[in-house]
Amino acid sequence: MYLVCDDEVIAKLYIRYRIDPGFEVTVKRLYKSGICVGIKTVDPNINDEMLSTKIKLARYPVRVLKYSDISGSRRGSDRTDSGIVSKKSAKALLSVFTLCDRIKHVTKTNIAVDIITMITGLAVCIATAVIGSVVSVPSLYVALFQLFWLIPVYLMSKFMLL
Repeated sequence: MYLVCDDEVIAKLYIRYRIDPGFEVTVKRLYKSGICVGIKTVDPNINDEMLSTKIKLARYPVRVLKYSDISGSRRGSDRTDSGIVSKKSAKALLSVFTLCDRIKHVTKTNIAVDIITMITGLAVCIATAVIGSVVSVPSLYVALFQLFWLIPVYLMSKFMLL
């Protein structure tokens, strides 16, 4: 990159861009969660071609967005609108979003299992009432029925969050 002042080259800069090793992993997780990544920059050297040499852009929707008006980006202000801020790395912040998505999915699945459990329990109650053996059902069978339905909920919660 060349630095020019008054139509004269005053400096020649060599810049090497490095992408954090966890960037592609983070982009992959966000892609699975349905989030596209946009990198907003005023740096003329950062573009889609440069990014494609660092990561496989064909797999993930990552695009470089250029500022159309850079004059406003140099202004300082006492207050500004902000998003979520992290004290750690950007990867740690973005992993929170993917974990929230996974937890939402597990919660929906567990609700479906709960509904199936209630329908099955109601069917068993109706069947025992029709047969007339409501009084003769041992409490052990009821406890085993409840324990049986804990297994799918536990397995889904355990393996879907990995």
